[in-house]
Amino acid sequence: MRKSVVFAFFKNTLEYIRKKLEATEYKGRVALIHGDIPTEDRQRIIKKFRDSDEIKILLSSEVGGEGLDFEFCNVIFNYDLPWNPMRVEQRIGRLDRYGQRHDKILIYNFSMEGTIDDEILNRLYQRINIFEKYIGDLEAILGDLVTELTRDIFSTELTYEQKIKKIEKVAENIVRRQKELESFENECQKFIGQDAYFTQEITRIKETKRFITSEEVMFFIDFFLKRQFPKTTLLPPKSGKLNVFVLKADDGFSRFIRQYSFASENIKELEKKLSFDGGFLVTFNDQEACRDESLEFITIHHPIMKAIKRYYDENKQLIRNTAQFCLKGNSQYQGRYLSFIYLLEKTALKKDLILVPILVNLVNNQVCIVNGLCDWFLGEIVKAEPVRDKNLSTYNDIEFERAFKEAGEYLEMIRDEEEQKIRRSNDTLVNNQIESVKQATAIKIKKAEEIIAGFLVQGKKEEDPIVRLHKGKIRNFEVSMEQKIKELEQKRAVSVGFNLAAGAVVEII
Repeated sequence: MRKSVVFAFFKNTLEYIRKKLEATEYKGRVALIHGDIPTEDRQRIIKKFRDSDEIKILLSSEVGGEGLDFEFCNVIFNYDLPWNPMRVEQRIGRLDRYGQRHDKILIYNFSMEGTIDDEILNRLYQRINIFEKYIGDLEAILGDLVTELTRDIFSTELTYEQKIKKIEKVAENIVRRQKELESFENECQKFIGQDAYFTQEITRIKETKRFITSEEVMFFIDFFLKRQFPKTTLLPPKSGKLNVFVLKADDGFSRFIRQYSFASENIKELEKKLSFDGGFLVTFNDQEACRDESLEFITIHHPIMKAIKRYYDENKQLIRNTAQFCLKGNSQYQGRYLSFIYLLEKTALKKDLILVPILVNLVNNQVCIVNGLCDWFLGEIVKAEPVRDKNLSTYNDIEFERAFKEAGEYLEMIRDEEEQKIRRSNDTLVNNQIESVKQATAIKIKKAEEIIAGFLVQGKKEEDPIVRLHKGKIRNFEVSMEQKIKELEQKRAVSVGFNLAAGAVVEII
């Protein structure tokens, strides 16, 4: 049998468990530690538990096991559960620490069905995954949540159902705070030292218009509705107000949104609006949305857009990757072209997907790539007028193969240039994030060292459990830092690949 640690709050409970175990095949192989046992005796029991097979089960109170290392064990029983997640994580942390010899730690939790303890186990601890993963800086995450929960649970004014709701609310808040803290730390690491990089990227995107504009979002939804739900309309209001539209949905479109939305997206408010007989007001313009908060602001992240995307993901046969169409506008670009649109995928620390259009003039065979025509073409393509009643141009297979080959050769040149450029910027990003990880770890270690120094000033010894506990935290910080740096180093590798996404015959008039 593997060695196991059993935690319980009270000494009487531990004595009860010991008596029960002594009446089984574990007689003489059970040890007990708690706060009333002198430190020297506790250390002697722990050493015997660690170094010999005489003791298979160690029973420990909260205070009795404080600051002790059980990395040689991988089975823990929580006979009773603290209501504070920090205490639970401390229990697990006595086994799950540097030097743990096993791949898995087995955690068994006892609770009586129908009790508050059972509700906390199922509604709080299971929700925040405390038994599956390290939660993070629990002190920062919890704040005063546990104090408030304890007060509410002991309150005689609350019903059992109300207490359950309080537990669920605390669980939601912990999950939310945990996500916020993780997001904050991740974003901090991403952005340190990258001001110049992002300034250059934003400038480039603005100049080339290689982003999805509000006009394109509106066009996409309007196109989809006309094709799939013609009874659902997106029209200007009678008032004639600019940048505002009335979206009037039929039952079919409402069902469509429900079908292609996830529960986590919380579309109840949207469903309510879709049910309005007269429709509801929407805008695709950010400034208009700021001026009038009552408007439904539709962006690429809106549930309607996500639902449409999922629909096309399931029905790829509806997407046409060849076409012929006309574009109106710039006189200097007039002519007929073969266009090839490639999807360029950059894989590095930051993954990036960009569309690269290549146009080959069918009259003079000039290849246009990464120039004003390509940037204009990509920005205007959503305004294209399809041509169905005639062929814009005729060409033989040889002409097409030549144009296609030239486009590929030009793209290969672009791919090599992009790979060299991304390699340089990627090294800078990786170095900055490694430095950020080191700085964040240094702050945590300094805080732990200050706590240790405080204990030593109070007369604690280096070998005291509470001092060893915080030294263990420092070791964990260092191990975590080394692991993160190792993961970042692996992201120095870069690659750039491309696939042909679409092709067309285009006439610019």
